[in-house]
Amino acid sequence: MSDISPSLLSEGVSNTLPTILILPGLGNSGLGHWQTHWAATLSNVVRVQQREWDAPQRNAWVDA
Repeated sequence: MSDISPSLLSEGVSNTLPTILILPGLGNSGLGHWQTHWAATLSNVVRVQQREWDAPQRNAWVDA
């Protein structure tokens, strides 16, 4: 069941979930971090992956 009222749907409001972009900082996020929990439990989450979280390289991070 949708949380959006039928009148809103008829006006063109979508009932799809927005995409949540998770962008961890230095060190990434540990197992108990909220970002890790959201990424594991929500279907609409995209988590940015980096090759090296503890030694950032600006160009690689910008390209991601």
